[in-house]
Parts: sequence; structure tokens; C-alpha cells
Amino acid sequence: MNASSHNPTGFTLDPRHRRQCSRTVGYLISIVVDIFLLYAAQHLLDWNLPWITSSWSDAVWVVNLSLTISIVGNALLLAYDQPWFRDLVDFITTGLALLASYWIYVVFPFDFGPQWNSLAHLVLGVVLIALAIATVVTAVLAILELARAGWRHVSQP
Repeated sequence: MNASSHNPTGFTLDPRHRRQCSRTVGYLISIVVDIFLLYAAQHLLDWNLPWITSSWSDAVWVVNLSLTISIVGNALLLAYDQPWFRDLVDFITTGLALLASYWIYVVFPFDFGPQWNSLAHLVLGVVLIALAIATVVTAVLAILELARAGWRHVSQP
């Protein structure tokens, strides 16, 4: 049995092309999910959910900002998907997610009841720590990739 008998079209994707296709699908899925989340964030108060307080209106602007920049970043990555640019977009979107989470932590527009609010604050604190670490890591990766891209550009004849 030869390789072409498993693939009747004779068309194969090399691993690099497969990774690019996977990233493209990932960008599209991220855009769709972010659009859904943006819609949900803007309508939470309209839905009269018992655990969302009116102070959500004090936090929704930063959630909208974070999600909008994520949508724009993923759309830009569909058009220009270079490693240095991808790392830069990751840093910016992670930093804005940190900002949005911090603002939600400060405003705390939730009311899960007295016994659960402390736990929710603790969970948000853990999320903040994780996002702070992720922001530092993505910043370092972006700087390293920008330096590599610059070095490749300089070293080319």
C-alpha cells in the first residue's frame, strides 16, 4: 500500500501549513466567541440576573475594551500572522484582560450571597495573579521575538 491510496486526492498539507490553518481557525473561533461575550457583557443588566448588580455598568466599559481589542487583534492576525506580531497581540490582549479583571475585582459587580462573595473575590484574586504572570510572560516573549525578527532583518544580505 502506498501513501496515495490513503489520500485519493493526492493533496497533502505539510506540517507548517497545517499549523497555519489551525491558527486561522483559532482566530476565527476566538472572534466569534468574543463577539458573543461582547454582546453578553452589554446585556447582562437587561437580563436581570440575580447575581449581577447595577455596578456592572461601572465595569462594562473595560470588558468591552478588552473584548473589542481581542476581536481586532485576531482579525489583524488573520491578515498578518508573523510570530513577532502574534506575540505582540498576545501581550496587548493579555494586558487588557488583566486590566478588565482588576477593574471587575475592584468594582465587584456581583452578589452571590454573603457566604459566597468572599470565595468569588478570592477566585478573582487568583485570576488576577495568573493574568499578571501571563502578561509578564507574553511581554518577555514579544520582546524576544521582536529582537529575533530584528536580528533576522539585520543579518540578511
